[in-house]
Amino acid sequence: MRNKLGAILLISLLSCLGCEDEYYGPTDGGEDPSADFIETEVSLSSDREYIYFISRDTIFDQFSGINRARISQPIRERIRAGENYHSPTINFDNNVLAYLYDGRIHYYNIALDSLENSGVIGEFESILYINENLLIAARNDSIFRINEEDSSYSYIRDGWDPTLVAADTFLIFASLDNYTFRIIRDNIEESHPETLYTIITEAYPHWPTLDPSSGHLAYGIEFWDQKFIYSGIAGESPLPDEPLIFIDSSEYSKPYILNSNQIIFSGPSGSLYQSDFEGNKSVPFIYAGE
Repeated sequence: MRNKLGAILLISLLSCLGCEDEYYGPTDGGEDPSADFIETEVSLSSDREYIYFISRDTIFDQFSGINRARISQPIRERIRAGENYHSPTINFDNNVLAYLYDGRIHYYNIALDSLENSGVIGEFESILYINENLLIAARNDSIFRINEEDSSYSYIRDGWDPTLVAADTFLIFASLDNYTFRIIRDNIEESHPETLYTIITEAYPHWPTLDPSSGHLAYGIEFWDQKFIYSGIAGESPLPDEPLIFIDSSEYSKPYILNSNQIIFSGPSGSLYQSDFEGNKSVPFIYAGE
């Protein structure tokens, strides 16, 4: 009798989960996102209207996936459900989404609701649409150009953690030595690397992002499991003994600057938070309503 009752309860639980296929995790509207969700790996659309990011359900894996939110009205919207996705990046047409699954590149056409696997045989740590027809990818301390026409990839330059500045233009970190790191702006078509910012640290810097209109930067510095977020201004590198502009700490990598006075990152609950450029106040990145 006990086994039969247990089977009935299990079937009932599975049935309830099946009824929740419209549950996308963080709630719409002005409520706080669920504490059961971790929001990470933000990327920005080329028109700077939307962010795309990974949403991981810490209780039910089937509710994890890739979400997006409008910057001016950050209501979460599920784009693709699935586990073990990384590094989402949207094409300049705002329709084709590329992402990594087990390190391999995959494409999802939002309008057609269709999938396409990349022909490139290679595993990467991150990818980025640099224009409407081209992806670049990063692995270790190298940047590569992805060529889907012949299913190949080719080395571009040393660096890591590429983020978008504008069409054909991207930002990376590169090392000068073991303690000196530079934020470099480069162009995919005409390589003219330009050092925007230099920092000296015994830790490891990650994910430089730039607001082109103001020259404001955001980036992370990681020392083992400690992750800290800082801001700066292009062309105004701090002196070796000068304190950096501290924004906040986070358990997860990749802060992102959205405009001159808005930086987002994974906050203390795991959901996205936002801060001003000076780090005066960090609050949840949610829609506050009309």
